[in-house]
Amino acid sequence: MLKIVRHPPYQGGIKGGSPLPPLIRVGLFHSQEKRRNTARNEILAT
Repeated sequence: MLKIVRHPPYQGGIKGGSPLPPLIRVGLFHSQEKRRNTARNEILAT
């Protein structure tokens, strides 16, 4: 799973293995989580 780590000032994503800055990565991660949770709730609601 994805670990959210506090990086020192942005280093071009070498440490994180991602070209995205940490804040954008965290935002994408949260939107994915929200989507997954809504899908789970829809499955439970049926």
